[in-house]
Amino acid sequence: MKIKDLLERSGVQLLSGGCGEEEITALTYDSRKAQTGSLFFCLRGARSNGEDFAPAAYAQGCRCFVSEGTLDVPEDADVVRVSDARQALAQISAAFFGFPQRDVTIIGVTGTKGKTTVAETACSVMNRMGLACGVIGSNGAAYAGKHMGTSNTTPESYELMRLFRAMRDEGVRYVVMEVSSQALARHRVDGITFDTAVFTNLSPDHIGTEEHPDYAHYRDSKKRLFAQCRHGIFNADDPEAEYMMAGSPCEKSTYAIHRPADLRAEGVNILKAGDLFGMEFTAAGTTYHIRMPGEYNVYNALAVVALVGRYTDRTCELAEALSYVTVPGRFEVLPDVMPGCTVVLDFAHNSISMNALLQTARSYDPARIIAVFGTGGRTRVRRHQLGEAVAKGADLAIITTDDPDRDDPAEVIADIATCFGPGSCPHVGIVDRREAVRYALEQMRPGDMLLLCGKGREGYQLVQGKKIPYDEEETVRSCARELLESRPQAL
Repeated sequence: MKIKDLLERSGVQLLSGGCGEEEITALTYDSRKAQTGSLFFCLRGARSNGEDFAPAAYAQGCRCFVSEGTLDVPEDADVVRVSDARQALAQISAAFFGFPQRDVTIIGVTGTKGKTTVAETACSVMNRMGLACGVIGSNGAAYAGKHMGTSNTTPESYELMRLFRAMRDEGVRYVVMEVSSQALARHRVDGITFDTAVFTNLSPDHIGTEEHPDYAHYRDSKKRLFAQCRHGIFNADDPEAEYMMAGSPCEKSTYAIHRPADLRAEGVNILKAGDLFGMEFTAAGTTYHIRMPGEYNVYNALAVVALVGRYTDRTCELAEALSYVTVPGRFEVLPDVMPGCTVVLDFAHNSISMNALLQTARSYDPARIIAVFGTGGRTRVRRHQLGEAVAKGADLAIITTDDPDRDDPAEVIADIATCFGPGSCPHVGIVDRREAVRYALEQMRPGDMLLLCGKGREGYQLVQGKKIPYDEEETVRSCARELLESRPQAL
């Protein structure tokens, strides 16, 4: 498609340029992927400005650019100037892929915690009920038996449109996606009308120089989702629910455990059988059993019931489908790791999720809770809040590396260790995460529960801006095998 036709179809408001006859065969915002026929978007980020990479894209054959400023490229390049390059990327990507977002029913899930669990669970339930569904979020994108990784919880708008097009072409009718505050603030979901959007909860998070400047900005970014959806589903127990609903033009419904709501859980109880840790509750006359522990997962299940209930009235079938679902990396019990012990993978990486994880683990009466955790690339406040949660809630803490990015892991561990004072649980610091996991396994006795926190199924460690492959389950199983083989009589 010629650039002038693409711009016309997209509706992008131009400041200048855009009259070229060049044929556009690809869109990119990574100069390393630029080539002849590419339209290169100069996106401004926290650490870099895409305008600085325009000459590199030109050197690789690219002659068409979208930018907010002037570019240092030869005169034969066609430069389209816009007020916001990210917004333009969203509009042009939709046009490039034929507006696929109009052909599928898109469901968004936002909030501080619970996005992944709600999105993954809703997708699984819908597919079990014959409602062809795909999912996009922290665990990647999955549809029609396919799975692929994604670079962000909510990918850039180009990647979203490419995924929507692929899903549509595979017969997917519904897409459930996690919608992050960054995605909303940075125009990744511009041009998408969400049929339904879910608000799970809100608390201070992702606040810093490279994310949101303050809590108000974070909260208001989240709220944007409910200005571009037809129906909003809100957790009425969360203190921010009223703020999220206020002024939002969508139809609204609520769910809760403790307050009046359109869908309310009653008779909430713990379920425990072998390696099964779960909950049961009743809502609107139907009893539900879920394979996910803790009150917070009752909230997640309620959100799923309210969400899926908008697309089917087969409540008994919904309850049955929900009873089979587990979410990878969210209180995921790994069977057959250490005899007589429980090993759990979880994504908990801030004080809110860590406190909830520890409280849930304690409710099942383990002999001891051993926690392996760490944090990096975050503020000292985040580190200390996380450390204080573990110091109070665990019986043994192993502080280790978790996405240090550009921080020194040893310094981060030492900083977190200052949270362990009189009355805290014992702790050790081990920089190498594999060695930390092995040490934790060495300490375990029958009846203990090991919580491997922060990584879940993430699949990498973020080091110096690069994602280094790392598999938590593979690590714990290989360490357990080594220990069992070396001294089985002691284990």
